[in-house]
Amino acid sequence: MKNFTETVARAGRRRWLLGVVVLAGLGACGSPPDPAPVTPCEESGCPAPEPPPPCTVSDTCPPPTAEDPLKSGPRPPGNISRFPQSLYPAAAATAPAAGPALDEKGVLAQLTGYLDVEYPDDPQGKQAMLELFGAPRLRQKVANPTLRASLVAYTATARDLGVADFILNAKTESGEDKVQAVAFLKFSGSEDSAAARVRLTTRGQMYIDFNDVRRFEHFALSACSLFHEVLHQDAAVALMEEATLYLSGVACEIKVLARHPELAALGTQDARFLNARVAFLLNSRAPASGKIDIFAEQGKQLMPGSTVPSTQWWSHFTRYVYTMFAPEDRTPTPGNDLLQAYFPECDARQFDMTFLQCVNAHLPVTREEMLAAMNALELNLGK
Repeated sequence: MKNFTETVARAGRRRWLLGVVVLAGLGACGSPPDPAPVTPCEESGCPAPEPPPPCTVSDTCPPPTAEDPLKSGPRPPGNISRFPQSLYPAAAATAPAAGPALDEKGVLAQLTGYLDVEYPDDPQGKQAMLELFGAPRLRQKVANPTLRASLVAYTATARDLGVADFILNAKTESGEDKVQAVAFLKFSGSEDSAAARVRLTTRGQMYIDFNDVRRFEHFALSACSLFHEVLHQDAAVALMEEATLYLSGVACEIKVLARHPELAALGTQDARFLNARVAFLLNSRAPASGKIDIFAEQGKQLMPGSTVPSTQWWSHFTRYVYTMFAPEDRTPTPGNDLLQAYFPECDARQFDMTFLQCVNAHLPVTREEMLAAMNALELNLGK
């Protein structure tokens, strides 16, 4: 299989260094005074040194360090109506977005506004995304304008052509188009509440189906679901595969909310479920670094005051999110070339616990994106 992607660029992490200024002839406020000339001490010992002078002058004392919100444990919501009633029963009621669906022109107008945010000073970049939306070959595979806009939204926000390239150009081993269609479809039975799924033919071709109940939702809410689904490229699926793709998909949604905070306030069923997914992951952080860590024990609820008692993301995922698999399931399933391109630091030959741990350690989410998404969700940052 060809290399179908351009890897997501990772923003460098900032390192902050607090310097202490020492005035000529004086020790810094709160620090030990300059040592006296060295003199021999009797074996009985030297007198204890004088304590440093207290900080009494404001302009010579460093300001107190504010608590880092990313190192201070799960943050509670300031507005519970950002989330589903199943999580906060007192939240305002919600329902799936109501129709009618936007037509081609309506979706194009909505997408243009989205791209204005993504490319404020890059008209060529914006135009390239609009051309992708209208590309005849893409229309053949993704006829619905909302789903085409979802693909463009992912491509623009992630700055990644890999998903679009895979949908348009990937081939099976026999040379047939790998992706046959992306479309809305009515789900039933055990899949009724699923957001999307992949169906594979006996020849290994893919149909990516989105639950019809999402037909009227904002296109950007499905952007990262496309990223998730194209990485399911064979029939074998188990807990390790779903956990890895769920994790990477929600990391993608953090980026979307960071750049488009208005989506968090839509209030529809799909928007609130997305908010909940993102909040659970944002509140799962390593205390020492403040980085996302799905295995870190928080010592208190991931979503404070909610109906869910989980204090660790991994146990939450296995108990409440993907309950069709046993929590102890470690069945490996095949990886793929596209997956490897997104996580070059990891061995993507198969979905297993080692790969999940590696993805957890290399999520392409910056501190700035985390804080912006937390603000969009109105999580209380302790300011």
